[in-house]
Amino acid sequence: MNPPLLHPDDSSPQDSSSLDQLLHRQLRQSVSRYFYESCDGVMQALLLSCQWQITSTVDALTLVIHCPNPAAHHRVLNYLPSLARYLARFGNTARIHIYPVDDSTPALEIQVDDYSLTE
Repeated sequence: MNPPLLHPDDSSPQDSSSLDQLLHRQLRQSVSRYFYESCDGVMQALLLSCQWQITSTVDALTLVIHCPNPAAHHRVLNYLPSLARYLARFGNTARIHIYPVDDSTPALEIQVDDYSLTE
């Protein structure tokens, strides 16, 4: 068995405290605000027409979009390259998850860095 690389005091806590949760929520809100403000008027209008949020994990930042109707879903898909460019400014491993209004259509999940390679 290999000894741990970090001293226990330097390791992440096993359970997150209420302060950790508060700080994570504040970080997510700040990133969401900065992302929205970095978008142009067309992208802001598109985001306002849907439910959206920024989530974060240790691995990546994710833009989650829930489209309220097929027309909004179509517009989001048309502007996907622009959304990917705006989100890429916030992290190399960012992702976008787009959920349509109906459950019969699968959600679209893309890696922003993979998407920009196909442009």
